[in-house]
Amino acid sequence: MELLEPSVAEIARLDERVDEAIAGTRGVIRQALVRRQDRTLAIRQEMERLGTVEISVEELLRHIARSAAVLGAEFAVEDMS
Repeated sequence: MELLEPSVAEIARLDERVDEAIAGTRGVIRQALVRRQDRTLAIRQEMERLGTVEISVEELLRHIARSAAVLGAEFAVEDMS
């Protein structure tokens, strides 16, 4: 029966190993959270940049449309002369 009973030292070692495993798991979770936050920030910045690009493209298209309308009007006036 004594052979089956774990010693105090073995229990203490097992307890230490469990604590180390828990600490390691928490560390991995923390690292994953930091990576996720970094990626979220990078994605947010890219979305803001793309939103700015979208606004710039829309402004450019409006400018092109206005220019085309002006050119069309000029050609129409020339054709009338």
